[in-house]
Amino acid sequence: CLILGSENTGVNESLLSLSDITVHIKMFGHNSSMNVISAASIASYQIIREMAKL
Repeated sequence: CLILGSENTGVNESLLSLSDITVHIKMFGHNSSMNVISAASIASYQIIREMAKL
């Protein structure tokens, strides 16, 4: 299951506590927020890439 948080508040702590792993997408520059669809695209790409190795 992939859970994405809002750009302002992130993911609720109760959901984080249920997670097996958490991932933070590093960004360069002063902005620390990424559009949620961009984050979903990056995460989905990496998940599919890792699953292809199995």
